Amino acid sequence: MAAMVRVKPHARVVLVDDDPMVRAGLRLLLESEFDVIGEADCAAVGIARTRELRPDLVLMDLRMPGGSGVDAIAEIDRQETARAVVALTTFRTDELLFGALGAGAAGFLLKDTEPARLRELLHRALEGETVLSPGIIPRVVSASLAARPDAHALNRLEGLTPREREIAELIGDGLANAEIARKLHLAVPTVKAHITAIHFKLETPSRVALALLVERSR
Repeated sequence: MAAMVRVKPHARVVLVDDDPMVRAGLRLLLESEFDVIGEADCAAVGIARTRELRPDLVLMDLRMPGGSGVDAIAEIDRQETARAVVALTTFRTDELLFGALGAGAAGFLLKDTEPARLRELLHRALEGETVLSPGIIPRVVSASLAARPDAHALNRLEGLTPREREIAELIGDGLANAEIARKLHLAVPTVKAHITAIHFKLETPSRVALALLVERSR
């Protein structure tokens, strides 16, 4: 008798975009590797659908009638109703980029990202990475080089426990939550709990901000 093969279920996704053609295109693009379980045409409905369905991933447009995608990301992050929210937009403004990341987005991707690359980045976002479209990365680097943390920001690193500092250093090295868990022999939820405590102590609004602070402290 042949051994049964356990198939890993697809990650469950909610699409939030005011353009029905965009939502239909995303469904087609994602269906081979993700399970699209819901859609919304505005930020408010996106928040409600996410609260109702508890998806693994939300793809959030940022400029829609009737509400800000950035505000919706912040609310979903506050309610903890999805594992990850990724901004997916046609706009490249610094206001939207840093607003989305500061609100808790796990990534900022452009709608013209090549399909296979987009799917790869979404999988990585679900592993705890902060993902960016290639054209966005230089702007984040430029902003990090221009910014200089004050002594108080760097001193807050001294307030971390040894385990928190260890995890912060690994985030600075670019490791995802699952990789940190394997390296430190911890459960992923334990790593996430430590990261929440680290963000609170350091007052960092996103994983990117935390990684940059750690890098500047070295």
